Amino acid sequence: MAAPSADARGSTNTEHPVFCVQYLDNFDQCQSEDYEALAKTLRKLSRLTWGQINQSHKHAFGFEKIPVHQLRVPLSSIADGHEFVIVFRYKGKMPMLCLRHEETLRILHLDCTHTAYG
Repeated sequence: MAAPSADARGSTNTEHPVFCVQYLDNFDQCQSEDYEALAKTLRKLSRLTWGQINQSHKHAFGFEKIPVHQLRVPLSSIADGHEFVIVFRYKGKMPMLCLRHEETLRILHLDCTHTAYG
């Protein structure tokens, strides 16, 4: 049986994020220190609820929204129809482009070269 939708369950702000890398398009283009930083960032985020993340500063554990039309990198077709991606930081201020679906954070692109938008 499928899980109830966010509307049926109510807000997911009390939920902890679940991470999905299925749509990560450039996993093999980054360095080992990028992966280590990513793992540390995901571990820290996993200890917070979505409500806590929503209230965090974008360069701490929060995020910012970037319009898809401002991106310089192609994204997985999972992003089709979305106006914005949310950008978390890992490895200092390095951007991680994502989509959120209920409590799941879909990681789409690690901006190892800091050229995905600007």
